[in-house]
Amino acid sequence: MTAAQTIAEWATTLTADDVPEDVAEHAKLHFLDAIGCGYAASALGIGAEGRTAMAELGGEPQASVIGLDGALPAPSAAFANGMLCHGLDFDDTHSDSVSHVSVVVCPAALATAEAQGSSGAELLTAIVAGNEVVTRVGAAASGLFHARGFHPTAICGIFGGTAASARLIGADAAATASALGIAGSFAGGLKQGNIKMKKNGKVLFRTRGKKVSLRSTTGENVLVTLRVGNQCAQTQMSLRSLKKGLVFP
Repeated sequence: MTAAQTIAEWATTLTADDVPEDVAEHAKLHFLDAIGCGYAASALGIGAEGRTAMAELGGEPQASVIGLDGALPAPSAAFANGMLCHGLDFDDTHSDSVSHVSVVVCPAALATAEAQGSSGAELLTAIVAGNEVVTRVGAAASGLFHARGFHPTAICGIFGGTAASARLIGADAAATASALGIAGSFAGGLKQGNIKMKKNGKVLFRTRGKKVSLRSTTGENVLVTLRVGNQCAQTQMSLRSLKKGLVFP
């Protein structure tokens, strides 16, 4: 079996009875913590750009969004809530995977559950499944994503959010494995492009008409430094030569 098939088989067959009581209670607390972080960020006006952008897109009202009257399509609600819940950077962190787990799993699961009319027990089981997937994927390369300049919350988190949502819509193992494969093609996240506010208030990455900067926090004069093996220097040189002409025919 492939890794995606292994994850899918486990995630789709997990039942509420399989979840130990202490794990379920911790999952509830982590869920509440993530949502609380979202409300705090909303009150402070931090991380609300995603909510504004998603509201402008409109669409079928399927799921609620923190700080917004009315509802949005489930994918838009998940995006907006995820950005808010991570806005203050106070959400939970799993040490071995070095990932903010709940902020990627809970918004996706909650939005899907609302759209599907799922029960609380179904939502909780999906969150447990998603949390486990994120931590397992991240722990397989503990600390190595950061060492290469990537953000494991985004890279690993997409698999957990996908597993949870696929479960909630009733996808079988085969469909879930395919969904995980698609998710893998979207997995990404450079540390230099973190969507967050620094303590001094400087925005490193903002959208919606504001200045966008993907600049190294160490002051490197490159747009993006890709840390792939020992190719960092070559990447910098390649970017510096942009003004000298095109290399693509």
